[in-house]
Amino acid sequence: MIRLLLIPVVLFGVLRVLILCVPTVAQWFMPLPWPYSLLQHATVHLLAIQTVVFLVLLVLPSRRSWLSMSLMTLLAACIITNIQPLIPYYIPQAYSSPQNQTFKLVTLNLHGKTNHNVEATEEFIRQTQPDILCFSEQTPFWDNALTNSEALKPYPHHIQGTAHLSLYSKFPINKHRFLHARPNPSLVNETAMVADVMVHQTPVTLLIAHPPLPMPQKYEQLEFKQINNWIKHYQQGEFHPHLILAGDLNTTPYAKQFQLILSGMQLNDTQWGQGLQPSWPAKFGPVGIPIDHVLVSHQLQTIARHTGVNLGTDHLPVIVTLGLYAKTSS
Repeated sequence: MIRLLLIPVVLFGVLRVLILCVPTVAQWFMPLPWPYSLLQHATVHLLAIQTVVFLVLLVLPSRRSWLSMSLMTLLAACIITNIQPLIPYYIPQAYSSPQNQTFKLVTLNLHGKTNHNVEATEEFIRQTQPDILCFSEQTPFWDNALTNSEALKPYPHHIQGTAHLSLYSKFPINKHRFLHARPNPSLVNETAMVADVMVHQTPVTLLIAHPPLPMPQKYEQLEFKQINNWIKHYQQGEFHPHLILAGDLNTTPYAKQFQLILSGMQLNDTQWGQGLQPSWPAKFGPVGIPIDHVLVSHQLQTIARHTGVNLGTDHLPVIVTLGLYAKTSS
């Protein structure tokens, strides 16, 4: 009688394990269609849950039954699949760069519609002292607040974009332009800013972007269109060899959009060797997801990278120290 009563419980448990594995298993056979593709952004969280369930099954008295063994085998395969894209983030990188050829860059989504904490941002700038500041969602409130800010006096070179993007630099800016995902953009997120900055006498192309969230589906399609537009300009040779892509990219390192950027523009993630660094939502801390990025060409190297404190916006700032010399063979 007791065994009969346990059957629904066991079946329910098996069903939950299978559902937990579906997003991972489906990727073995085909790219996930929208909205299931959104699950890619929760790869780390999914991995954590799968690992916990695997360990629970491992200590159960029934672990040697064919059902438990089958479920553990499936979970192990899913865990291995989800771990693979994370490996580069935890393998130390070998670098060699003279100290006078380094510079510091910060990217921050100000979330200007609701965040008016100007003093915290100014204090952060004074303490961090970056050479280049990249802001997104800089609303008219922030335009006015930063215009006469003492914290920004060391940044004589400034570009204010038409898409709530802005750039403040201690280095000279030779020229700048804007890239649109389509001829008549209806969203501010469709525009990216390109600036050629002279860093230690070396021309560096800085691409600042803030693509739309990949939801609803039409926005995911627009996101891909914008990424392909960047790749087109890259392949046409419009960018300098020293190239930086920075901003709130609204994608995670395990998503197909992110992989398209890396492969299409031959970029490296500054998180490689530094560990994953979640940046959104800011209040979630280490259990959030990394959607604010600084990606660099092979001619640049990551000396240090970390996220900053919560400044009142829903994103954490990303602080990166870069070197102008390429990675050495290890």
